[in-house]
Amino acid sequence: MAGMAVSAATGVMISLLSKLSLLLSDQYRQLKGVRRDIEFLNRELTDMNAALEKLAGMDKLDVQKKAWRDKVREMAYDIEDCIDIFMHQHGQGDDKDSLVNKTARKITKLRARYQIANKIQELKACVEEQSQSRDRYRIHESISKSGVVEVDPRLPALFEDAKRLVGIDGPQSEIIKLLLEGDGDPGQLKVVSIMGFGGLGKTTLANQDILSKVGYGGTEMEDDVQKLIEIIRASFKNKRYLVIIDDLWSTKDWRTIECAFVENNYGSRVTTTTRNQDVATACCFSGQDYEIRKFDLLRKWIAEGFVRVKHGLDLEEAADNCFNELINRSMIQPCFNDDDSGEVWACQVHDLMLDLIISKCKEENFITIIDRKFTMNRASQVRWISHQFSHRDMALSVERMDRSQVRSYNTFPAADCMPPLSMFILLRVLDMDQGSYAGPQSLCLDLSAINHFFLLRYLRVRGFHLELPKEFGKLEHLMTINLSWAGLYLSNQSSDFTSLSSLRHLSLPILGGSIALRNGLSMLCNLHTLFRFDIGINSIECIRDLGELTNLRERSVFYSRLGDAEDNTDTILAASLDKLGNSKLRCLVFKDVSGSRAPSTQFWSNCLSRPRHLQRLRLGGVIVPKIPNWIAHADRLAYLYQLEVQELWSDDIKVLAQLPCLIFLMLETKTNPEKNIIIHSNTFPSLKHFDFCCELSLLTFEPATMPQQRD
Repeated sequence: MAGMAVSAATGVMISLLSKLSLLLSDQYRQLKGVRRDIEFLNRELTDMNAALEKLAGMDKLDVQKKAWRDKVREMAYDIEDCIDIFMHQHGQGDDKDSLVNKTARKITKLRARYQIANKIQELKACVEEQSQSRDRYRIHESISKSGVVEVDPRLPALFEDAKRLVGIDGPQSEIIKLLLEGDGDPGQLKVVSIMGFGGLGKTTLANQDILSKVGYGGTEMEDDVQKLIEIIRASFKNKRYLVIIDDLWSTKDWRTIECAFVENNYGSRVTTTTRNQDVATACCFSGQDYEIRKFDLLRKWIAEGFVRVKHGLDLEEAADNCFNELINRSMIQPCFNDDDSGEVWACQVHDLMLDLIISKCKEENFITIIDRKFTMNRASQVRWISHQFSHRDMALSVERMDRSQVRSYNTFPAADCMPPLSMFILLRVLDMDQGSYAGPQSLCLDLSAINHFFLLRYLRVRGFHLELPKEFGKLEHLMTINLSWAGLYLSNQSSDFTSLSSLRHLSLPILGGSIALRNGLSMLCNLHTLFRFDIGINSIECIRDLGELTNLRERSVFYSRLGDAEDNTDTILAASLDKLGNSKLRCLVFKDVSGSRAPSTQFWSNCLSRPRHLQRLRLGGVIVPKIPNWIAHADRLAYLYQLEVQELWSDDIKVLAQLPCLIFLMLETKTNPEKNIIIHSNTFPSLKHFDFCCELSLLTFEPATMPQQRD
């Protein structure tokens, strides 16, 4: 836990020290006049970082230490902002610029060096002041960490006697009345949900008091979920029953549990305790949990600089390790895929943990939450904004807020009165979410202002109709663009993404038309993810360049070619896919939306000759003449969705049956096989889900086939 606290408290300092080291490199050798001052800043801030790490390991800080820590942290943010601005001004320009532009660039750089020299003197004075404060407060001498682990103070509440609870007589009587009487038909099954935050006595009230009042004695049950449901249903079949479900966490769990309840018209009752309003609603009516998509979260961490490469791992792998660590420490709850993969696709945060996170973030001025309780604190410097609620008066307050040093702006749902984006000069993360996909009434959002966000690393927009900038400018740090659930204000747009040299993840809109990429796609050599690349609207050069993206791991292709145009597009596309298959491609989604012109048989034979790393393949709207021969070489293929073949032969089934990693298979044949297909013993060794659309009488399953089969 200490390691995690250290990274949270000193993250900006680590980033700052790396940039100071860069200023001391040959790349910035022109800064001779202030080199000694930069070396001084580097030494002093390194010492302060060591002190911050020690403070992060302390359970409690006195007023002096807390004040010093906060001042140093804010100072580090200011210094990093100053260096970022200087590096941007110093690095501007292109070797292909005209003589006039080159001259102007030299003048800009001279001005930037003059400004940084003056600014470093100011920063040096601030650092000296905090260094003197550290010595005056004797921060290094007084830091110590207790090795004593105290008992969780909430533990006694779990075993509290109901008689010692105060103020529960009213709720107790009301719940018992709901259970024993209630409105409507007394014979119908009734669910009563007890909702409240931790420590109120929900468990004690439900378990020790209400149970005794309604005469329940208790029993034990088995562990296996399916068997348990069958036993419970059999037991409840002709009985009136009372069930208490304690500390229910998610609606997904509730959907499983409610399968055990029999509607036998005997007036049965179910009581749940939960701290989640959504869960309480779901139990009695319907509702949704708040789920945070894993990959969005990990990419935000990377953009914020919270994750760094270490131990030979790349950024995504290091972020994934952090995510798993949070699960292992029970700080977040995993949400699993429904395809038997066991993979975590999202997470939820327990209400107590969320309260703790918000409390710590506010304490360290890490985030400004604009909600119904928002009040403007002009003394605090705003750097991270979570915009969750808006009305006209609040919008005016936000517009008066100093946004010049805001690093992250997140809206959910997106406020109707958002401040002008052009005011966020130093923005690194921009996440605007309307709460659903773009519909006819969705607002239009002009993204042209983002060209000036020279530090932007993460852009996600959901639920808006977008007007994209024609040029993305010099956004050299931008790593993620996710526009999946947005629409386009104009049906088809063209935009230049090829200048984004750091881009790793590009998800284009799936609604309201397509985006044509400019030629030069091969320059995106760091690209890992490319979703909704439309074959019909992009040039032959772009399709050919796809094969040069050797770091691409996930890709979706929309095949929207119409008419009978005779060209070599299919041949070039097949060659590009084949190159990717021989590289690092793990996931391929191919969706045919042409309606009349499907890829040829030759295309399917040549598109992936050696899919060495392919793990997921989804074919939407595609009818393949037969199962391609290259499937036999897909040794790592685990998920095969929507595979539709015109004809299915026994040899085709044998190919699929020998795939060692295949877990999920959806297979459909358009014409019934001429003879019976036998699925032999000891085949499909890993298959858990088999969805086969075919005449059942034409299939024969030998014993011991599909040993892992579930459904």
